[in-house]
Amino acid sequence: RYPLPVGSILVKTLHDDPTCTTPVGYVAMRKDGDWVWQKTAANFEVRDTGALQSCIACHSACGDRDLTCTDP
Repeated sequence: RYPLPVGSILVKTLHDDPTCTTPVGYVAMRKDGDWVWQKTAANFEVRDTGALQSCIACHSACGDRDLTCTDP
């Protein structure tokens, strides 16, 4: 299962309501040798891309899972 192959893409939908009915954005991670993250708005407008420190800070604790915090 791990490590995931180069080219893998994982996407998480972001919500700010308790019922998770309305997406407010998305975060994707793409394995391109190292992981590259991208944050978008709900309309898919790109907000940030790269080795984002806010993502790395949490995902570094999941090193034994190829930096994924849940099973894809």
